[in-house]
Amino acid sequence: MFLLFHFLTVKETFNDFWTYDPSENTWTWINGTAGTNNPGYYGTKGVPDSSNLPPGRANSYFWVDNDGDFWLFGGYVNVGDCNDLWKYIVSSNQWVWVSGSNIVGQPGVYGTKGVADPSNIPGARDSGTTWYNKDSNVVYIFGGEGYDSTGAIGN
Repeated sequence: MFLLFHFLTVKETFNDFWTYDPSENTWTWINGTAGTNNPGYYGTKGVPDSSNLPPGRANSYFWVDNDGDFWLFGGYVNVGDCNDLWKYIVSSNQWVWVSGSNIVGQPGVYGTKGVADPSNIPGARDSGTTWYNKDSNVVYIFGGEGYDSTGAIGN
């Protein structure tokens, strides 16, 4: 008989947000907290607010849209993987919780392959790949480690 163990290394996660100016060789802390493992603040889905803040995380998916705003999906949040989607609006220095759950370990809702549906959502995950098609304004995510439609953990 074999026993299989899955060991999860607890990581210290951050939610600090910085800019770097190469012409001045300077960093500026613009948003987030200075400590580790901050739980963030979700606020109301779809509503930008200066109080909104994603929890500290690692190995998330990210991209920049055609307006120069920063998007963040999933990642590891100190106690597990998440499937929350956030948008950081550069012009107002505010976060918006766009989609997904504020609870870690959520399974995916797959629906019908090739058919968009508001109830579809990737399961909680980290460490995958993202790319953004600026012509169609569509983001793609691929793979990672996290939860499938049944809540099972996979790679």
